[in-house]
Amino acid sequence: MFSWVSLFAIAAWAAGPMDPPSVRLFIKANQEFKVGRSSAAFSLLTRAADDGDVDAEYQLGVFYEHGIGRPRPDLAEALRWYRKAAADGDRAARNNLGYLYASGRGVIQDYAEAFKWYQLAASSGDAAAQSNLAGLYYRGRGIPRNPALAFRWYRAAALNGNAGAQSALGFLYQKGIGVKSDDKKALQWYLAAAQSGHVFAQVKLGDMYEQGRGMVRKDYPKAFEWFHRASVNGRAVAQGKVGRFYELGLGVKKDLIEAYAWYVLAASAGDPIARSNVKRLKLVLKPDQLMSAHKRARQLRAELGIRSKGNKDWWVGDLWPW
Repeated sequence: MFSWVSLFAIAAWAAGPMDPPSVRLFIKANQEFKVGRSSAAFSLLTRAADDGDVDAEYQLGVFYEHGIGRPRPDLAEALRWYRKAAADGDRAARNNLGYLYASGRGVIQDYAEAFKWYQLAASSGDAAAQSNLAGLYYRGRGIPRNPALAFRWYRAAALNGNAGAQSALGFLYQKGIGVKSDDKKALQWYLAAAQSGHVFAQVKLGDMYEQGRGMVRKDYPKAFEWFHRASVNGRAVAQGKVGRFYELGLGVKKDLIEAYAWYVLAASAGDPIARSNVKRLKLVLKPDQLMSAHKRARQLRAELGIRSKGNKDWWVGDLWPW
């Protein structure tokens, strides 16, 4: 993924009279952005970047890439400013250049060029770049496939706090890819990622608690808790699992109406197992129960604000292990 840096997170200080003009402009841009004046922030960033402020160069690239303070994105300008910031040593800009080349956004897709920029940023400690570099090694994009180096860079990114890398590291430990299989370590890294809100890790953690992997015995209440969290975060396969737990009374009181409602949510997002379960339960529930179940599904969708992501982790592209 690209580095978003929570916009302007590095500009938490207050401008002082001894700061260079470009720094004062950058901090003023931060203030304008925080109060919702993106166009004003864009203008101030442009002035600061023109004066050579590397932080402004990078953030201006972000603004151009995502159309912030602009009528629409401009990838050519984003690339120009990322390149300038990268040449000035900004590691987040180097990572974002790698991302654009890997995804073919604004340029012809070129994994070898992506590898070059990811490696530069990763070597200087950028967690997102370390994770992205690991992805290239895992899939063999731009370089020969090397699971051991994929593990090494995922581990560096995971220790650096990157939730996606923590989830990937859990997967590598679980499957024994690039490292000896170890369910306890897989559980540890899935838990770290899941606690940070990583949906794939939440589902995998639920699976491990359900199966009793990496622990003494199965823990259905814990499994239900993590499946439910992933469900609220829009993961269709987890919604189907929540439905199954309600249907069978695993870790939660048995409730066929609640089960059917969760199956409906998962099925509407394209989960094939949930679709089958909806058809099966439709033959079991009475007409008044079916009405209650559909009403409950509508309530869940409204209460949780669920925007289902289906069964594909769209934010990781094709460079991640799953």
